[in-house]
Order: sequence, then C-alpha cells, then structure tokens
Amino acid sequence: MYTFQITPQSQCTGCQACLNVCPKSCISMETGFLGHIYPKIDQNACIDCGLCRKVCPVNHPIEKKSPITVFAGWHKDIEEYFSSSSGGAAAALSKEIIRKGGVVYGCASLPGIKVRHVRVSTDNELPLLKGSKYVQSNVDDSYKLVLSDLRKGLLFLFIGTPCQVAGLKGFLRKDYDNLYTVDLICHGTPSLDYLKIHVKKVSKGKGVKVQFRKGNDMGLRVFVEEGNEIFFSYVWRNRY
Repeated sequence: MYTFQITPQSQCTGCQACLNVCPKSCISMETGFLGHIYPKIDQNACIDCGLCRKVCPVNHPIEKKSPITVFAGWHKDIEEYFSSSSGGAAAALSKEIIRKGGVVYGCASLPGIKVRHVRVSTDNELPLLKGSKYVQSNVDDSYKLVLSDLRKGLLFLFIGTPCQVAGLKGFLRKDYDNLYTVDLICHGTPSLDYLKIHVKKVSKGKGVKVQFRKGNDMGLRVFVEEGNEIFFSYVWRNRY
C-alpha cells in the first residue's frame, strides 16, 4: 500500500503548516518519541494534491541571511519591564501593533498545562503573551486565522520559534506588507507531553499552570487551581 509522506519524521519540526493547508482536513497531529508532535495523514481521504509538501519549510528551506543591524533594548515603562521576562521587547512591539488597530499572535501559558498560540487584539489581553515558555506551543489552525486577518488588511504581528515562523511563511506562500514576524532565539523545545509528565510528578497531580520566569528567577513554578504556588525549583536544580 502506498503511504504518502510529507517529510522524514526525523526532520519534522511540528510547525503544523501541513495541517493548516490541507484542503480535505485529512491531516492530524499525533505524538511520537518523547511526546513531540508529527503529522498523521488519513490515506483514505488524501487526494495527493501535494500542498502539504509544498508548504513544508523542511522541504523548501528559507534563505539564511546574516543580520543587517543588531539592537539591544528594554521597555522604558517600568511596570511593563518588570512584568516581562526578557526586557519587554515583545510587549512594546505588540502594543504598537494593537495601537494601530492590528492583531498579535503569540504563545500563551493557559490553565490545564496548555501552551498554545492565541490571538490578541486589545491591551487587556496582552498579559497572556508575557513570560517565557520553555516548551513547544500548539499552533493548531492559527495560520488559517492569520491568513483571514491579513486578507482583511489588518496589521499583523506573529511571534514564535523560527520553525513556526517558517511554517507560517510556507503556508502563506507569498509576502504581505501588513505582516510582521518575530523569531525567538531557540535551541530546540521539549514537548508539551513531557512537561505535563514532569508537572504531574512534582505536584503530585495537583498542578494546573506553570511559569518559567519571574523577573531574574529562572526556574519552574507550578500553581494549583486557586492560583497558589505549590512548587518552585531553580533552573540548575530542575531536571526539566
């Protein structure tokens, strides 16, 4: 039996561009070794259109370029600075996009140990995107929603790992003047499943939310449903 493969699993980044582009919705994501996600194709529903292969950034690597200019900076608003984990650059960029009537997509850490990309269009929603998340976020159908917003002419900012940004650009297949993207410097991300296993172990199954950075404190904090912190371990002491 012929089995359609998008790209070798050993090279897949789980960016989910293929899931978003499939016209028959026959691609789902399943967990593999260590809980990382990979596309699974319903061979009976697949029409072999090849779109998933065309948008895959592994199959069509983007051109690598050296930095033109390098800047370092931090938020001048002291409250924004201290409520952010890396100086507040993302908060400043996001607030400017929203001020101009645009929308922002970024990673949020949600109750239930869920880490996923969400759409933000108001200042009140921006805190959802704050804080470092040392785990692979779930993009799900975000690229489709991004395309819908772009076609409406909205100013748009997408913040993610380099493979997620590459997945978005592969899915869009053309440049948009109203799209801005921010790649995070990434050394590879653990899977969400592995994080859930670890949190369950250290919190005896009680943890429902995590935080990885608080000011200069780098470590893992686990919270229960009432919002109380029940576990904290500095980065050099924590296996995760």
